[in-house]
Amino acid sequence: MGCSPHRKNKIGIPIPGETILLGAGFILGNSGGSLWQPMAAGTAACFMGGNFAFWVGRRLGHAGLEKIHWLHLTPERLKWPDHLLKRHGTKSVFIARFIAVFPPAAGNVLAGMTKMTWPTYLFYNFTGSAASTAAYILLGYFFGRQWKLLEAWLGTPLLYTILSGIALLVLWGFFRRPLSGYLALLFSRKRRRKF
Repeated sequence: MGCSPHRKNKIGIPIPGETILLGAGFILGNSGGSLWQPMAAGTAACFMGGNFAFWVGRRLGHAGLEKIHWLHLTPERLKWPDHLLKRHGTKSVFIARFIAVFPPAAGNVLAGMTKMTWPTYLFYNFTGSAASTAAYILLGYFFGRQWKLLEAWLGTPLLYTILSGIALLVLWGFFRRPLSGYLALLFSRKRRRKF
């Protein structure tokens, strides 16, 4: 079937990779499916994304990145990743994969801005991608295997209430800065109108 010229393209909601890996592991734990395919796909996706971010950092540098506003990589947001990179050096590429609140591309972009060589980066990026993918999928798999036990122990309503609370906390963690900035801007406009 060909695409109609009047058909609109649709874009999905961007979801962090960790969420997808945890979800895949959970589903496989619940259904008893094989783990090697999602682990291979997750590792490949993580590795390729990291390589692209490293290349962007190498190509653009600090000055070039500040011109790309949609990345939202402000000096304030890059302070912590920059500190991690200076403190742990090449190992930070590996470590960053396990920090869920870490900006996904920031560590790899910063690594690209340093004098880190491609072979060194590829090694740490691949090992970090493989290890973090396995860890997130296995964590989801464990909870998928224990789901019926948790449901029987806590009861369905309480279990879903706890999960909803966790989901809201995660969403609040991801969006609290942009939301607080938007609210501050909104309230400052209202105050100006009053005076």
